[in-house]
Amino acid sequence: MLENYITMTLQASGSLKFSMVGSGLVNIDWGDGSPFDTRQLFAYDSQFQHDFYGTPPHTVTIDGNVTILDCGNNQLTNLDVSNCITLTNLNCSQNQLVSLDVSKNTDLISLNCWNNQITELKLSGNTALTNLECNNNRLTDLDVSNCVALTNLICTNNRLISLEVKMIAVLNYLDCSHNQLMDLNVSNNTNLSRLDCSSNLLASLDMSNNILLANLQCKNNQLSAEALNDLFETLHENTIAGGKILSILGNPGTLVSNQSVLHVKGWQISEGSIITMTLQPVGEMSVNVTLHGSGTVDIDWGDGSTMEKFYIQQNRNYNHNYTTTLACTIMIYGNSITMLECTNNQITSLDVSNNTALTSLYCSSNRLTSLDLSNNTVLTRLICSYNKLTVLDMSKNIALVYLDSANNQLSADAINALFRTLPSYAAVLPFPGLIRITGNPGTNACDRNIAWSKGWQVEVSN
Repeated sequence: MLENYITMTLQASGSLKFSMVGSGLVNIDWGDGSPFDTRQLFAYDSQFQHDFYGTPPHTVTIDGNVTILDCGNNQLTNLDVSNCITLTNLNCSQNQLVSLDVSKNTDLISLNCWNNQITELKLSGNTALTNLECNNNRLTDLDVSNCVALTNLICTNNRLISLEVKMIAVLNYLDCSHNQLMDLNVSNNTNLSRLDCSSNLLASLDMSNNILLANLQCKNNQLSAEALNDLFETLHENTIAGGKILSILGNPGTLVSNQSVLHVKGWQISEGSIITMTLQPVGEMSVNVTLHGSGTVDIDWGDGSTMEKFYIQQNRNYNHNYTTTLACTIMIYGNSITMLECTNNQITSLDVSNNTALTSLYCSSNRLTSLDLSNNTVLTRLICSYNKLTVLDMSKNIALVYLDSANNQLSADAINALFRTLPSYAAVLPFPGLIRITGNPGTNACDRNIAWSKGWQVEVSN
């Protein structure tokens, strides 16, 4: 008879991969008629994998003293851990779960269930829980009233209209951004050091009891100038090295609020690195953007839709569908964006001047007539081909090694001027710099010797 067990259901064939930590023997019934898998659990990760070939769904039963389960990034539609009383850590992120009940897992200290489709999350018995990451789901309600040990709560990108955290005195980090909150009371959270409540519907915010607060992100709310001024008064003076950080961009009162008091108190206004691009949609069209870097990024698509928040992942594509013919300005907020690819959109202007960490920019096949990269001093690669550029200045881009400026509107004089602004690699062999100038009006008449003398190869072929 099963005593301490977990069941999981996946709605697809293919491979199921997960890892576990625990003690004693664990028995796994794969649910497809194959032999049971009996193995020893250890105090370190043990990896498990099974390939399913039959018609789904497939229900797997795990019987054993499991303390840590990582079953993320499968296609699970159901996960029942209610009978596994030994569980302390659970990662079931990036699945297709619509509900999750961990209320009977009273020893649970960490739960990661982000990127599912969860509408109901039961936490009534989780008094030991210290970390909860339930972002990117469909929650309209989140009851953490019994989670009195929580120090880290991330519930961004849900549909919450209210959030009660007053009973969690030890809460240190709260990210409830990108919801529909009209009110947020953190007066009892005296241990709070970081709060992100951006992109909600907040009309007021009081931080008078939060003496340890060092980072407050409250951009894109409904805070008037008066509400912001009141907020500034409640912020405590800086007592830490490096200053305290505040972001208030996108509120009705941002530009007319009295920010002088912030400087007196030692708070820095930091809106992060901002990339803006204006595009002219042509009816129904999809815009695609790829970013590299670290941390999170907020994207305002500029058409009145809800701002979206993402965790930057390598080679992840961020897309948005437009149904308008009106010009839209996309704003991308992120502190650590190192690569931007916005190729083959209808972009008419692009401003990356605030993103000084940028090392690679790919903006070809757009409608750009100008491009200012003077602040992007660590840029190494630029592909801006198939635009309408008539001038290009790379004099500040001292790390540049590759430039594709083909098929623009560069005259011979403009190309020569561009050559003169390239960084010099004349003393380095073989020449590390490569520039493409094919398809410009001045391609054939320009003086390539200028580039060659600086250690640049010039490519004119298609």
